[in-house]
Amino acid sequence: MSSFRRRSPQRSEQRKMEKVAAVLLRLPLLWLSLSCLPWLPHASSSCSGTISSPEYDALQALFDSTNGGNWSWVATEPNSTHWTFPSPLSTPCSKSWQGLSCISMIKSTSGAECGISVLNLEFFNLQGTIPSSMGNLTNMIEFELPFNSLSSTIPSELGRLLSLQNIQMNSNSLNGTIPSEFGQFSLLKELYMD
Repeated sequence: MSSFRRRSPQRSEQRKMEKVAAVLLRLPLLWLSLSCLPWLPHASSSCSGTISSPEYDALQALFDSTNGGNWSWVATEPNSTHWTFPSPLSTPCSKSWQGLSCISMIKSTSGAECGISVLNLEFFNLQGTIPSSMGNLTNMIEFELPFNSLSSTIPSELGRLLSLQNIQMNSNSLNGTIPSEFGQFSLLKELYMD
């Protein structure tokens, strides 16, 4: 005669938790690293909320250090606007500033809802230097400033942009070496420099 033992509800629940833990341990390292980011992008590709003060300050520093008043604005972007300072923190994303794309972010202690994910100022007639504060655009996936008149060296602070997949700074007058911090870009797919 076989004996039948009934499992206790606590034992059954414990087994379920062990199975969940085993699955979580098998998830790719990329998921784990993304879950540790202070901002986690939602699925949407645009946002009309505010950006953080450090991101706003970085955009203003770029505008100021590259003669923003003389940029060549793209007339073919029908729903976008020129950059203007000072502006509310919501303006870069809600007013669709030319050359920027924003993504929705989970709110953090700063209260920001959006992050700058793409900066594409190709052929904008940027003249000057890339400010080190660009390293504050930590949600950046694409950083594209080719075919301008940028000079000086590439700031090592750009090495903080660990989500970068595409960097284009070719056809400028940049000098020096590529910062060693660029070696940390594990997601990088394209790098254009000369």
